[in-house]
Amino acid sequence: MAMRLLDRARLFDRWWLIAVDGTLQDRGHDTPTGEARHRYVVEAKLVGPEGTMFPLMTEFEDMRDPVRDKEDCELNAFRRLAERLHAAFPRLLICLLMDGLYPVQSVFNLCDLYGWKFVATLREGRQPTAWDEAVQTMMMSSANVFQGQRQGEHGLVEQTLRWTDNASFGTHEFSVLFSGEISPVDATLWCWVTNLNLPREKVYAIANQGGHARNGIENVFNVEKNGGFGLEHAFCANTVASQNYHIMMQVA
Repeated sequence: MAMRLLDRARLFDRWWLIAVDGTLQDRGHDTPTGEARHRYVVEAKLVGPEGTMFPLMTEFEDMRDPVRDKEDCELNAFRRLAERLHAAFPRLLICLLMDGLYPVQSVFNLCDLYGWKFVATLREGRQPTAWDEAVQTMMMSSANVFQGQRQGEHGLVEQTLRWTDNASFGTHEFSVLFSGEISPVDATLWCWVTNLNLPREKVYAIANQGGHARNGIENVFNVEKNGGFGLEHAFCANTVASQNYHIMMQVA
């Protein structure tokens, strides 16, 4: 920290990128009442140089049905995590990187309250009205096009970035950025909603340093689950012990 080695990972040399995502920690354990419970965890990880991820904060949750309850419980856990994050770093310039669960009013309101920026994956069925409006206005904004390349897993990826401003999300208006990508193995459409401004000279960084960087937290979860570390474990029937084990894993 004293050598400021992490500074070059900031977006536009200003915003600290923090990826937020939830994952299943324990597939089920019996409670004293005989009811099966599932442990879930929401992580905030600081994005460092060269795609590194540094555990920053953890919020635990408990649920009966990780499919039915996932949305409500994860968003509630995010609210608690956001309150703790702001209390711990009230003046930190934060840009959250989030998946398609998070573009909802409650999250927008918290980011507005704390002065945070965000880049969140936008799914067609999650915000259908906003999606349709963004697609229609994007097609009418013929000047908002940028051609570029990025390094992908299988080689160079050709990118066509298109964007639109002032798409309506309930009481909020945000920019929407589309990225049509062709790699040596497939073609993909990515879409993000953001409260960052989208001038032409910044869209490439927002898409790649911001939007795509969020995938790193899923890679970390995959390693912790399948690399022998036991993230998705049934080692600890005791809740406190299980949480301590998880925190020690992040420190390690």
